Amino acid sequence: GGGRGGGGGGGGGRGGEGGAKKRSRGGRGGGGSRGGRGRQDQPNGGQSLHAPNPQNAAQAPGHHVVRVQQSNSASTVSFASLGLSQPTMRAIDDVFGYTHATAVQDQTLPPILEGLDVLARAKTGSGKTIAFLVPSIETLLRSSPAPRQGDVSVLVLSPTRELASQIHEESLKLLKFHQLKSQVVFGGTNIKSERSRMNSQRCDFLVATPGRLIDHFESSGLQPRCQNLKVLVLDEADQLLEMGFKPSIDKILGFIPRQRQTLLFSATVPKQVKQIAANALRPGYAYVDCVGEEDSATNTQVTQWLTTAPLDDHLPLLVQLVNMHQAQNPVEHKVICFFPTARATQLAAELFQALRKPVTEIHSRKSQGHRTKAADAFRESKCGVMMSSDVSARGLDYPDVTLVVQVGLPSSKEQYIHRLGRTARAGKTGEGLLLLAPHEEFFTRQLKDLPINPAPASVDPEVLNAVNNALKRVDIRTKEQAYVAWLGFYNSSTGKMGWDKKKLVDEGNRYALEVLQCPGLPGILKKTVGMMGLKGVPGLNLVSELPGQGGRGGGGRGGGGGRFGGGGGGGR
Repeated sequence: GGGRGGGGGGGGGRGGEGGAKKRSRGGRGGGGSRGGRGRQDQPNGGQSLHAPNPQNAAQAPGHHVVRVQQSNSASTVSFASLGLSQPTMRAIDDVFGYTHATAVQDQTLPPILEGLDVLARAKTGSGKTIAFLVPSIETLLRSSPAPRQGDVSVLVLSPTRELASQIHEESLKLLKFHQLKSQVVFGGTNIKSERSRMNSQRCDFLVATPGRLIDHFESSGLQPRCQNLKVLVLDEADQLLEMGFKPSIDKILGFIPRQRQTLLFSATVPKQVKQIAANALRPGYAYVDCVGEEDSATNTQVTQWLTTAPLDDHLPLLVQLVNMHQAQNPVEHKVICFFPTARATQLAAELFQALRKPVTEIHSRKSQGHRTKAADAFRESKCGVMMSSDVSARGLDYPDVTLVVQVGLPSSKEQYIHRLGRTARAGKTGEGLLLLAPHEEFFTRQLKDLPINPAPASVDPEVLNAVNNALKRVDIRTKEQAYVAWLGFYNSSTGKMGWDKKKLVDEGNRYALEVLQCPGLPGILKKTVGMMGLKGVPGLNLVSELPGQGGRGGGGRGGGGGRFGGGGGGGR
């Protein structure tokens, strides 16, 4: 759902997830850009049930298990048959133009409307945002007494600012004909302005990132306003945990009443998600699996490639790949390149800019305003190249992405799959390439069950020369930060790579001097070395302070994909 039509795809904003399109016509169809479909596209959707498999569910006494058999058929369940309120139906019909529910919505709406807690395993782009927002609205309408103006009745936790913004936008559309209101809070914005807005306006729905929500609990008097909380939603629960938010989630659970309905939506259900489910959900909750064992891997419409090349070749290969893809698709091409860290993302973006190749740059070191503007511009464009950390790996819907390049080591198989999921959405095709250095090849053992094709590559001498010249024009501080980030990121994988700390430092120094072409070995703060556990390891240029603003390099994790791509490493 979302602006300009589009009936499938990821969540919110200008082209998010949702239900089936009302009109059968529509340009290019699918997820959110210029036109829609007769029904919402359901990635591997369908809804026929088969026998439950409790071994795959998060165990809890007496919980219900619903598993959805994946097929190519669209849902036959209409929203009109679900007994929703007139204002909600009007929004679904007039604002979104949906008629039929997706498989995820079909299977999760009934137990949620019954008041059960729900753990739903659902992929991005399956309509899950609508799946938890619609029944939450209906729950409030049926509650007695009705929500008071100062109450927060529905609380939605999101791992990233971008996804929080998209969920908020979806909620505004669904609440258009209701008296209920939604607000969103996240880091990187003025907390006083948020506090003032929450105090002066209704805040029935509050969408938040964990850190900023805790800030408001501790300094804005938010806790008393949550004492009548009806629904708690954890969206992308696995990513929340992967990003280190478990302590924050535990703290948030201590601020809110235990008597509430809790909904967990997650693309995967690893052990950590099961632990959160056991802690946050009431016994007897429903487990709805809309992915299934056979579909825990990648979209079959994505052609996957793997290139292993020396680290020295990664940046030239990335430039070469993007050039080739643009030449093959001159009218419509959209490329997302993921990197392990924010600093590696920044480095690649500055390199492309030095080559006079326009790119969009999104990572945690950019302001929220920049990230929102850049994401919107890329979403609306027909052609473009985005350099991104993992803030764009999940939840966000960029229509018509033709190529995903993952540069360097993904954090997990699940992260590889989620990044790859930015392309081949809404029934379309796409390509993905994973570019690894020899020391990262151990990761391919995790991908042995995926249909990945080897893609040997060699660097064009002209491209190599152009990249070497362009690197001289990249800001030295960017290179230094990328070096420190590289050390931090690979420091956590030394055992898997067969390296000791000395080997890590030696390879990091070679990365700085030979790959990034730093004029000398970059300095690294003594306190940073201590935090990395590298104190006493020879070869580091220890300094007490860095020139200008700075400190540790690092930044959010990221990645990339596409055929013949590259880029530096990066740290957390």
